[in-house]
Amino acid sequence: MQKVLLFIFLLIIVGATNAQNTRWVDSLDKVFNKMPDDVNKLKAYAVLTDSLKTKNQRRTLAFCFQALRLAETLNEEEYIASNLRDIGQSYFHLHSFDKSLEAYYKALRIYEKRKDFRGILKVYDYLIRIFLDTDITKSKVYLNKEEAILKKYYKDDHDLNYNLIGKKSSYFLTKQEFDSALIYSYKCLYLDKKADVKNPIIYCQDYSMIGLMLKKLGRYNEALIYYDSCKAILDTMPKDDFIKILYSFSYNNYGNLYNDMGRYKDAINALNKSILYAKESSDNSTMARGYDALADSFEKMGDYKNQAINLQKYHSLKDSLFTIDNKVVMVELESEYEMEKKNADLAEKESENLTQRNQRNVLLFLAGIILAVLSILAFFYRGIKLKNSQLATQNIQINTQKDQLQNLNTVKDRLFGIISHDLRSPLSALKTYHIMSENDTMAIDKKEKYKTKTWQAINSMTDMLDNLLIWANAQIKGGSPDIKSFSLRESVGDTISEVKAQADKKSIVIINKVDIDQVNTDNSIISIAVRNLLTNAIKFSNPGDTVIISSAVQNNKLMLSVEDHGIGMTPEKIQELNANDIESALGTAGEMGSGMGLFLIKELLVKIGGKLTVHSESGVYSRFTIEVPL
Repeated sequence: MQKVLLFIFLLIIVGATNAQNTRWVDSLDKVFNKMPDDVNKLKAYAVLTDSLKTKNQRRTLAFCFQALRLAETLNEEEYIASNLRDIGQSYFHLHSFDKSLEAYYKALRIYEKRKDFRGILKVYDYLIRIFLDTDITKSKVYLNKEEAILKKYYKDDHDLNYNLIGKKSSYFLTKQEFDSALIYSYKCLYLDKKADVKNPIIYCQDYSMIGLMLKKLGRYNEALIYYDSCKAILDTMPKDDFIKILYSFSYNNYGNLYNDMGRYKDAINALNKSILYAKESSDNSTMARGYDALADSFEKMGDYKNQAINLQKYHSLKDSLFTIDNKVVMVELESEYEMEKKNADLAEKESENLTQRNQRNVLLFLAGIILAVLSILAFFYRGIKLKNSQLATQNIQINTQKDQLQNLNTVKDRLFGIISHDLRSPLSALKTYHIMSENDTMAIDKKEKYKTKTWQAINSMTDMLDNLLIWANAQIKGGSPDIKSFSLRESVGDTISEVKAQADKKSIVIINKVDIDQVNTDNSIISIAVRNLLTNAIKFSNPGDTVIISSAVQNNKLMLSVEDHGIGMTPEKIQELNANDIESALGTAGEMGSGMGLFLIKELLVKIGGKLTVHSESGVYSRFTIEVPL
């Protein structure tokens, strides 16, 4: 591969010394034809086009298109983008701005996808130049984008920052803010000297830009000094196509300056040289500007015949360079690129955010549930161990402590039985639903179904965890309940508000018939009991049903009932509840129930001397009644 590249390099050198000699191109074609269609061939093309693009744009285009087709065949995105960029650059120098823009936007999409910021900056460089002549606002947009990338990633890169400052100078020139443009032109020269840049062409460009700004400000003699400095550099360079283009620019600058200074014969002489070099390098843009300036010179000399001749040549070239149709195409290309980019960004972001959100929420919730349950289990095991230790050392209280331990173990066994059932089911469901939902081929409606079931499982575990924490807190604190006077009507109303969203999802109406105001008991226990009973009633009611909560005072006892007209219960199920043999069941919409709720109610009511009774008929109704002494 190295030998091939060396041979190509030598051919380029030979070819560059004689623009009329086409044998070197034929030799290159033979070399490329013999090379296998692989990445090494793409690298060879890159060497060739890099050497050609300042010398012959049309030959560069031909080789770029060959390389592009090969890169597309090999699916090499890096080389697809770089060849599209080189195609855009060649079309730019040929003043086919619509074709240039099309190629640059294709390259930009690839660079953005690969997050190749250097590639993005190279595209921005030419987009800024194109829009300086067509849409100054868009040029400023890309100028700001380029500056943002440089500040973030390439703060100390001389070449990239130099290019940015140079484009800022051009931007202010286009806006006719010449003082600002001059400042940035001086900055370019300062940066080059500070970095000890060895390329004389760079200094030539700096001098030319400074001279132009000084001319715009009416400082003609100073401008002439900088123009002379630029030309002195060009006189030392071999006159290939690129140098001829620069000569054409240089003499055009002289011609316009001499026109402003009133030296019309000098202007005509300089402009004719500019046009000659422009013709030799096929630079129609500079040629058009030369004819325009010549027409100005002849007009000021009173030679209206030559003025008309040169104006005609100017308009002929100008119309061929950039038509209204070109501008329309450019606007369409810009809009197409922005729309594609916006849609791609939105789709990628939405997909990414949705996946990350779902995974994060599920994992965090599962982790929280598991940690909470493990903490509670650890607490109970520590409690049992402590009790056993006390029993071994405190023989006086052995019988009492034995009873306490037995009660604790009994409660523990019931609690762990409920937890093992209620936690296992939703966790298994979550695992299944999560695996199924990540199937990319699954239909959207099925994914939505699994999503709904996932959140049902999560809600079930949330309810269980809330109840578990309440029960654990009661066991830890122990002591007497907080008996005090409160408004039962307001307390029940607040609890109904807490579960309203759950009821609304099933279009269930909760009717509040509680009309008792002041009662004297533990408000917290009553609220927890009512909330759990309402939640259960909603779960086991059919969509559109009603749930009724009512109150009464009988024999100095508060009777607080929650009644639904859902699936009801069999006598066997009621018997299991009364025996504390509680298991959860699925609601009418597939909601996972938590047996922990009824267990918690019965445990808490004992603290205030109350109890829970149930009356139900399968398929007809269920009514749970809280009895609490007042």
